[in-house]
Amino acid sequence: MHNEISVVYEYNHSVAKEDISNFLGQVMNFLGVSCDILEVAFVSKEKIKDLNRTFRQKDKPTDVLSFRGENTVDGYLLGTIVISPEVVVENEKIFCMQYEKLLKLVLIHGLLHLLGYDHENDYGEMETLEDLLIRIFIEE
Repeated sequence: MHNEISVVYEYNHSVAKEDISNFLGQVMNFLGVSCDILEVAFVSKEKIKDLNRTFRQKDKPTDVLSFRGENTVDGYLLGTIVISPEVVVENEKIFCMQYEKLLKLVLIHGLLHLLGYDHENDYGEMETLEDLLIRIFIEE
């Protein structure tokens, strides 16, 4: 399967682009997902708050947002996962999870949204799949 994963740092981030690409590639292969391009962008807490306000009418920062893609001249863009490392760090205490594991969790969460899952109204389908992926890829 061909999956080009583009990682962009608009905000300082400590995890290597290759590690993020490899992780998402493994999850996508497990799920049987193929696309030409998947984008991951790391942005500031203020930027993700602006995006959350603009697209979800929620005037607060969040750890991850997903924007579904479309066919482009370069191929099929699955979408963009936008992450705020600052918020992920803040959530370490809430979830009692190390940063790297929590980052993997938000990457999985964002990917599932790009695939059409919606935990707000899918009767637990997304949560069940997310739990399985956590057990396989995070709690190894």
